[in-house]
Amino acid sequence: MPLQPEALELLTRIARSLESQNGNLPPATGLIDLPRVQYIYVGREGGKEDNSCWYRRKDEQNILVHADGLAGQLIGLESHTTTYKDEDKIKLRILMRCGSQTYCIQSGMSSVFSRGVLLGLKEIDHNQSPITIAVRPSKEEEKVVFGSVYLNQQPIKTTWDKSIDCLALFQQICQKFGFSTETQAAPIAQLPRQSTRKQLENDFFQVFTVLQRHGVTKEDMQGSAKSLFPSFTTTANMSDEDLEKFITHLTSWADSFPPHF
Repeated sequence: MPLQPEALELLTRIARSLESQNGNLPPATGLIDLPRVQYIYVGREGGKEDNSCWYRRKDEQNILVHADGLAGQLIGLESHTTTYKDEDKIKLRILMRCGSQTYCIQSGMSSVFSRGVLLGLKEIDHNQSPITIAVRPSKEEEKVVFGSVYLNQQPIKTTWDKSIDCLALFQQICQKFGFSTETQAAPIAQLPRQSTRKQLENDFFQVFTVLQRHGVTKEDMQGSAKSLFPSFTTTANMSDEDLEKFITHLTSWADSFPPHF
């Protein structure tokens, strides 16, 4: 006999409740996949023809995420400093626990998305979890993504403030929720560029070692080099200028990987 809609809805709610209390359940046994933080980045990588507002990174490729929101328990906020073209950039990281999975949403600290989310978090208390972080594409600006916070399936009402200091607001919210406000360094600092061949080779070895830790093979890097320099044979035969360009490319690739926790 098929379940009635009311019974099916009740069972669904019970299942979701059990999942949200996963920490109180007996641990899984046998062969399992270790829990890893899943990183999600904010951006219109699909272009104006696609409404996807965030994406993942895998094998140096952007994988679009087709969803309007991420629901779960807010467990942390972090500021994360990276260096691009000799300029420091501060990123906002939003850590969410969704059942047995942890997600990290990353966007520029002063982006439209981060501003909207921070203004929403300002209006709630830490014990009002779970929440939903929602995304919405701008209809006017192709690359702009709006962010907002939902509580009990209702959007938190905020007053848009274009002039607000997002970093100061981030620190205020962290203090209210009891999160650390310490700024974290980038997983890999931008390697200083030197003119000598020996220094370039040392820089190459450093970033090569980091990529290997993330499972990138020598063959993978050779393929990447050939895509940039069709006549590539070995790094020893590259000019200083080409080697420096290749190091910059590999450093950007390495920085796309999440840091080890």
